[in-house]
Amino acid sequence: FTLEGRAAAVDTGAANPVQGPIIVLVDAGCSGGCLDTLDLISTLPNVRVAGSTTATDTIFIEPTVMRLPSNYSELSYGHKAWTARPRPNNQPYTPAAGLVYSGDPTDAAAVQAWVNTLFGG
Repeated sequence: FTLEGRAAAVDTGAANPVQGPIIVLVDAGCSGGCLDTLDLISTLPNVRVAGSTTATDTIFIEPTVMRLPSNYSELSYGHKAWTARPRPNNQPYTPAAGLVYSGDPTDAAAVQAWVNTLFGG
């Protein structure tokens, strides 16, 4: 069975209160719910995805894991699925040219300095 989602909110025509660019930093640790969030916010005005390529996922969520009788392995499958997700299975988010970070992601000062160069900051 499928559960219908909520209707989209009506566009009020209000001006976007955020006038500057919004930078969403991502890396390979972005998967699952992080990708779902990117699906929503990456379509907003002023939002740019920067950093490195994310992980991938499928439309299947909430895994069921069962140990096989042999005890040598487990069977895992998603028992729920997104039915209308626009992003295909196994499709990561890859930052556009000029927004790819190739430095050490654990060096917070270097990441901050790099972000400051992206939009003249």
